[in-house]
Amino acid sequence: MPCQNVIMDDLLEAKLALMSKLRGQFKDLPDVAFCTTLDVWTARRRSYLGMALHWIDPATLAPQSRALCCKRLRGGHTRDKIATEMSSVLEDFGLSEQVKYMVTDSGGNVGQAVGDGLVGAQAVALDTEEQVVQVLVESVDVEAVMAAGDQDTAGQSLPRRVRCASHTRSLLADTTQYFTTSQDPAKHLYQGMKIVVDALWECVESSSHAADRMHQMLGFQWAQQNPTRWHSTFDAIKSLDGAGAKVNAFLRLEKLPCFSPSHFKVMKEYISLYEPVSRALAVLQRAEAALGCVLPTIATLTTKLHRLELHHLRGLRDHLLHRLELHFDKYKNIEFRMATVLAPRFKLQFEDEASAAQITDHIRRAMESLGHRETGEGGHGKTDGDWDDFFGTGVQTTVGSDVLTRYLYDSRSSLSILQEEQYRPLKTLYVQKNAAPASGAAVDSLFNTAAPVLGRRAALGDDTFELLLFLKLNHFYWAR
Repeated sequence: MPCQNVIMDDLLEAKLALMSKLRGQFKDLPDVAFCTTLDVWTARRRSYLGMALHWIDPATLAPQSRALCCKRLRGGHTRDKIATEMSSVLEDFGLSEQVKYMVTDSGGNVGQAVGDGLVGAQAVALDTEEQVVQVLVESVDVEAVMAAGDQDTAGQSLPRRVRCASHTRSLLADTTQYFTTSQDPAKHLYQGMKIVVDALWECVESSSHAADRMHQMLGFQWAQQNPTRWHSTFDAIKSLDGAGAKVNAFLRLEKLPCFSPSHFKVMKEYISLYEPVSRALAVLQRAEAALGCVLPTIATLTTKLHRLELHHLRGLRDHLLHRLELHFDKYKNIEFRMATVLAPRFKLQFEDEASAAQITDHIRRAMESLGHRETGEGGHGKTDGDWDDFFGTGVQTTVGSDVLTRYLYDSRSSLSILQEEQYRPLKTLYVQKNAAPASGAAVDSLFNTAAPVLGRRAALGDDTFELLLFLKLNHFYWAR
């Protein structure tokens, strides 16, 4: 039986071999743009910096990801310290020059460390109460921006920051601020409904007997509340829809306040309002949701919200639409729009005629920079069928003879069409522009894996924890 020192030496050797293997893999992809997702996690009075790497495999066009680290972060989470640690991790894997984007949440310290490098935009703070609200104040040529290089923050060369779309969407979905500060006539109805929901939650959470009785009477186990996940409230309220009489019977049995008929009406409107929001969030958190998926998702969500017929919660709907436009306006720059058009599922579906001409011009210039010169003219106007349950409008395409116009006119929406030789230049651009995922869900998954590894082992050293977690997260590539 080998001793502890021998086992640790073997694990360290395996980690070094795996890091060398990954460095070689990354080096063999010189034309691929990489993206990292990162966040800071605190557990057992310790803080950790988690980072994951993402890119599009040029051979299969499938999204790829690898865990880079879950590194101990000592002291305050200052921008200089975060920037130094991020730069060190990228250097360890030989990625200092290859990572073009960095997806983060709305945290101010991480934002200052990375810099708000939104392509085609100059960041301007407007209102601290709206987290960090920014507007697009300048349109910059995308090729000039790409040639300008990465920003330098705290003496480190770091990639451009992209805010996690799903995190931003989750922040906007919170109704607390709106109903606390507004004079909406539905305010008291909504708050009354929420009081009963909270009382029901507290009853079920504090008593296993009450939870069993509720399961027996209603036929389902009620969802648990998670203060950091707004959709836990939505899922719980949605599960009560259609069970009004049974819910009130349970509430009376537990001597709790009951829902009134008006409460049930507000509940139905709340569910109809936040159902498309929940589905949009699920779309953005899918592994295959890349940068080009953000604008179509928000545009489709906005359309669905406008179509809702509401009586009590019209003010909340208008507030949500306003915040959507305010926060996601930063995504309407040329870089995001090019990423959208290069995705066969969307093409020019969400662009008007003027913006379509601008984007196709930028794409042609990007193709020329790759050594492919276009000769055709572009326009748009043709529509194709429905995509799916969420993206339910037709795609606008262009008729022409060159590569770009043939692609836009192609009625197929499968990503596999980019594998065809005729679309090779567009495939290269797709791999570069859609490297960043729409959300930072990967780093959240990293922390979910880290929690049981750390567990109750308070004596587990930082180096040992990082070693074990790195091998666990990359076990598939380690074993190959």
